[in-house]
Amino acid sequence: MRNSEHYFCGWYFRCQSENRTIALIPAVHIADGKRSGAIQIISDSGCWNAALPDGSVSAKASRAVLGGSIFREDKLLLSLHDGALDAEGELVILQADMTLTTALLEKTPVSSEPRKTAP
Repeated sequence: MRNSEHYFCGWYFRCQSENRTIALIPAVHIADGKRSGAIQIISDSGCWNAALPDGSVSAKASRAVLGGSIFREDKLLLSLHDGALDAEGELVILQADMTLTTALLEKTPVSSEPRKTAP
């Protein structure tokens, strides 16, 4: 993980069967030197976001650990229990198209304004 005042690193995992889809989006942020993380879960039945404090977040290009969850190129281990969300599971990835997205916030500012969607 970079030692920078402003940093974002995130991954997108989409798993789908014939009749169900789920996306897991783990992310690591550094804002004003303070590190945090989040895991967003999107499924056919809803969307949830779990924020994670600094001490439970670490990331490298091929692996991220956020709380009790581990995201690697070959396996996802999900363990989220924050009161509002209980999600747990394991997925072994046999074939993957991995894309790592990294951007320095100084070069790619992130707005705190809500996104506007087209009608």
